[in-house]
Amino acid sequence: MNLIAHRGNNTHKYKENSKKAFITCFNTKYIDGIELDIRLTKDNIIVVHHDNIVDGKLIDKTNYNKIKNKIDKLDDILNSLSDKKKIVIDIKGDDKNIIDILHNTIKNYKYNFYICSFNNDIINQFKQKYPTYKVGLIIGYMINTDKIHNNLDFNSLQYNLINRINKKKEVFIWTVNDKKIFDKIKKHGDNFNIITDKAYLFK
Repeated sequence: MNLIAHRGNNTHKYKENSKKAFITCFNTKYIDGIELDIRLTKDNIIVVHHDNIVDGKLIDKTNYNKIKNKIDKLDDILNSLSDKKKIVIDIKGDDKNIIDILHNTIKNYKYNFYICSFNNDIINQFKQKYPTYKVGLIIGYMINTDKIHNNLDFNSLQYNLINRINKKKEVFIWTVNDKKIFDKIKKHGDNFNIITDKAYLFK
């Protein structure tokens, strides 16, 4: 099993989706990678944040300058990392401008990127334009469950869909924070990436 730190969470006290959280996880031996969420600001800066609101402002309606003390840019985080661990990038929102902006942001890094999203149109367009990247669909919460069999490189599945795994492609399972759920997944094999807030439980 590969342990992927969900939003950079683990035993530390740093804020999730923050540079300090990701650096700490990259320096933790039993963690095999990180998962982070990206959004586009009004002035087309890619920031790392799960929700579309920060400090009471809508990210997609706000210029980065106005929220820069509350949120990290993707580029700043990537510049702080130096390992070859997996970096799972979850594209949030539905602004298709993020496709080219993301590519231009990550193209000069040699990291092991996995690009994914709930947005089927965005993720398929990213794969069509930039086919050398590993690209996958996020499936869960009754979203995209009819698209488990797709032509992308990997799937990112909610853990309760474990019985529908396509073992012909790489699979990420989210969000596993319970030892009983982890043990159920292990019965299906060890060749999975486990996205978790509590990697320390499964090391």
